[in-house]
Amino acid sequence: MHQHRSVFAALAALALTVPAAAMAAGDVQTAWRQHELKFHYFGFTSDYSCDGAKTKIKQLLEHLGAKDIEVRRRGCIQGPGQVEPFVNLDLKFSTLAETGSDAADAVPAQWQPVAMGYNRPRNFQFGDCELIEQFRDQVLPAFSHRIIDQSLSCVPGQSRQWSLTVEVPRLVAEPLADNGR
Repeated sequence: MHQHRSVFAALAALALTVPAAAMAAGDVQTAWRQHELKFHYFGFTSDYSCDGAKTKIKQLLEHLGAKDIEVRRRGCIQGPGQVEPFVNLDLKFSTLAETGSDAADAVPAQWQPVAMGYNRPRNFQFGDCELIEQFRDQVLPAFSHRIIDQSLSCVPGQSRQWSLTVEVPRLVAEPLADNGR
């Protein structure tokens, strides 16, 4: 009987350590956190309509793995499709944030690099440098992130090559159930 208890105790201990052992070194426990921000854009090189800036900011949020994204124009004075001297947007979105493994809403994620640059995300050009720079300063802090590589040296009036690579937590795919097969 004592031997069975020891085997059972060993199996129970192993069962408790398997989830932690199954996670790779780059894995992290996260939870979805909602953010509400105001984004203000003023550029010298590229101008945007409110709808154009709204589309680009939404693309950046999606590219970085945000969900439940809402982007609303605020204070636009020009007509639809017309360039605005200043663009103001209200942002609402959720990101994965690091949390303790004992948190009730914890989900496993992995740190993964996300590159931004020419055509990453799609339709981004060298002239979007100032938009990316202002996104980095105003919105990126809402994400759990690590800057890996940054080549953002925007010069007013010049379209220059730029890039920004960050690591953000991304959800780990759940293994599919065997379903008896």
